Amino acid sequence: MQSIDQGTTLKFFKILIVDDESYIVDFLKEALEFWGYEVITAQDAVSAFNIIKNASISLLITDIKMEANDSGLKLIENTRLLFPDLMVVLITGSFVDDGTVNFCERNRVSFLQKPIRASELKVLINNNFSRHLKEVELRSDIEAAKKIIENTFPKKNPDNKKIDMFSIYRPVFDIGGDFYDFIDMEDGRYLFYLCDVEGHGIHAAIFANTIRIFLRAFAETIEGLDNIVNKLNRSLCFETQSNSMATAFFASYDPRSNQLIYVNAGHEQPLLYRASSGELERLETTGTIIGIFENACYEFKKTSLEEGDILFLFTDGVCDNYNTSYQNYSVDKIKEIILNCKDENSESIGRHILSQIQKHLGGNPQHDDLAFIILKINQAVSCENETKPSVQTVTKNLK
Repeated sequence: MQSIDQGTTLKFFKILIVDDESYIVDFLKEALEFWGYEVITAQDAVSAFNIIKNASISLLITDIKMEANDSGLKLIENTRLLFPDLMVVLITGSFVDDGTVNFCERNRVSFLQKPIRASELKVLINNNFSRHLKEVELRSDIEAAKKIIENTFPKKNPDNKKIDMFSIYRPVFDIGGDFYDFIDMEDGRYLFYLCDVEGHGIHAAIFANTIRIFLRAFAETIEGLDNIVNKLNRSLCFETQSNSMATAFFASYDPRSNQLIYVNAGHEQPLLYRASSGELERLETTGTIIGIFENACYEFKKTSLEEGDILFLFTDGVCDNYNTSYQNYSVDKIKEIILNCKDENSESIGRHILSQIQKHLGGNPQHDDLAFIILKINQAVSCENETKPSVQTVTKNLK
C-alpha cells in the first residue's frame, strides 16, 4: 500500500497569516518557516480573501479583529462559502467570550489566545497538519475506489443489430450506489439490470459491486431469472450483514423470440412504449427490495418486445432531483420526450432526457445519484447478417 510522503506533503501545506500587527505576523512567520511550512502573509481581510481565492491555502490563521473595520470572523464566513473544508485558526485576546466560542464550535475553527506561546502554536499547527494528511490519504483512497468502481461498469453495450441500447450514470459524489450491468448469456439471451443502493459514496458503491459479483456468478449456474434473484437476495442477507438494501430491476431478453422476462425488486416501474399502439405502460413490481428480507420471494413476469418498442429503466434520481423551486422532474415529462422522439435512436432519446433534466435543475446541484438505460428494438435481421453479440458492454458515464 502506498503511503503519504509527509515531507512532500509539507511542501504543499500553505499557511496564510492575516494580522494588522506586524510583530505578530513576523513572530508567526518565523516560527512556521522554521518548522518547515510555506507561509504567506496579509495585513487586512480584503487582500487575504483575494489570496485565498487565487492560491491553494491549506490553513488560515487570522486575528479576530483588525483595523479599518476588518473582522476575522467575517473573513472566515466569506472564505467558508467558497472553501468549506479550509482549516482555520482564530487568534483571540486573552479573554474569549461565549459568542466567539460558539462561533468556533459552529464553524469548526480552532482558536489561539494571546499572548501566543510557541509551544501552543506548534501543537495546534501539528494537529491541523495531521488532519490535512488524513484528508489527503482519504482523497487518495476515494480516487482509487472510484477507479475500481468505474472499471466494473460495462465496457460497451450489447453488439446486436436488433438491440439499440444507451446507458448513463451520473453520481452525486465521485462514486455512488446506482449501478447497472449487461451479461451476454451463452444461449443468445441478454441479462441486464439496474439497481439503486440506499445512500451514496463508498459504502453504497461496495454494496452495488457485491450485487454485481453475486449476480454474475449465479447467472452462470442457476436457471430462471426468479431463482437467480431469490438466491441473490438470500446471499446478500446472509453474507454481507451490512443492513444495506437496494431496489433493482432485472431483465432477460431473447432477441430471437422477442421475449422479455423481468423481476422488479421494489424498483421504479420502467416505462415501456409500444410502437403498435403508440401508448406507454409501466412494468409493475414483482417483489420487495433486496438485501434486507431473507425470506422475500421474487416472481418473474413475461412480455414481448416488438420492432420500435422502447424500454426505459431508471433510478429514482431521475425524478427526485429538484430545481430551485423544489419541483421534481416528473415521469410525465419523460413520457413526453419518449413519445416525441420515438423515431430516434436510443442515444438521441437519452441525450434529450438528460438535457431536459439539466435545464429543469436550473443550476441547482444534483443531490441524488442518477442512472438510466434505454433499450429500443430495431427491425429484425436475418441470422447471416446479425453481428455476433459481444461479451462486454459499455457505460456512458457523464460527469
